[in-house]
Amino acid sequence: MNIEISGSVEVALTHFAMYGLGLILSDSGARRVRVWWADGPEARATVAWEGDSSAAEVLQRHAAKHHEDDSWVQATFKHKFEQKGAIKDTIIGLFSPRIPQAVSADAWQALEKCREKYLDDPSLTKLDRLMIGALGEPAHWLCGGKDNQPDLGATRWEMKTRNRGEEFVQHRLAPLAHIVAGRSLQQIDDGLTGTAILDELGKNSPGSRTGTGFSSPGPVDSALAWCALWGISLIPLVPQVGRMSQTAGTSPRRRVHPDHVALPVFTRPTSLDLWRAILASAIFDRAAFGQSQTGSDVADPRAADVASARATLRERGVAGLVRFPVRVDNPNAPERSILWGVVDPLADS
Repeated sequence: MNIEISGSVEVALTHFAMYGLGLILSDSGARRVRVWWADGPEARATVAWEGDSSAAEVLQRHAAKHHEDDSWVQATFKHKFEQKGAIKDTIIGLFSPRIPQAVSADAWQALEKCREKYLDDPSLTKLDRLMIGALGEPAHWLCGGKDNQPDLGATRWEMKTRNRGEEFVQHRLAPLAHIVAGRSLQQIDDGLTGTAILDELGKNSPGSRTGTGFSSPGPVDSALAWCALWGISLIPLVPQVGRMSQTAGTSPRRRVHPDHVALPVFTRPTSLDLWRAILASAIFDRAAFGQSQTGSDVADPRAADVASARATLRERGVAGLVRFPVRVDNPNAPERSILWGVVDPLADS
């Protein structure tokens, strides 16, 4: 079976929806899952697999599972934090990677203990664990001094605005699980293929944030958004003891808000493992950003030969790169959104 996902190679949301659908299919037991950009007048995000279930059936089951009360997506925690000198309680999504600074070491420890209880659950699938790991976690280890920075443990690809006390899992992932689980198979299929766009979460508003930073504000189909958010699972995150966790595909690495992000383009059916390996590689960084990132804003002197890195990517089947500028709005409640990208073919020069 195969399906072509609605969207453009120049829009990050389409890339992540393709990743997410492939990962969800693979986790369901589908065999030989492959994703790629089918070449043509306009590149088309394509997912192929062997199995008995359609993409819509698999997505509906996946969303329904994570709409259940015992899913980690629905898990919440009573979190103590300090605001303007007063200690307050708030209910957070247990696995949201960006939350308010805990009031004490004991409060952090209580949160970690609750998370560990869920992580020990044998019902978690490989994809569940990939998603939790790729999202990251509040960096309690960077909260011992006066400059507490819990957000530095989160992936840069998690871009949910934090105004009104909202956070990623409770206020974006969990509601989408409810919406997609309640859809008909035809509605899910129509959303994936672009036959119809139904943005229940954002009420089809021109200012909808259902895309969660992967596209500019505007209506995004809920099934497509569900896939895109799970696509974060594909992107490696490396925690760091004394500094910000390192997120693949972003630059500069030491800034909370990257200036640019980049993604590879394969034009032949490619396994998800190879996509992940390329994204995690220093070669990809060199080709995409002109450097091998080492946690510094300064280019690694070993990365001077960008042409060599580009040639190596070509040898591994990468047909091109897409570089996306990142827009940051509202300094009081920073909102990141990935703008239209520019395709850079890795043609022989």
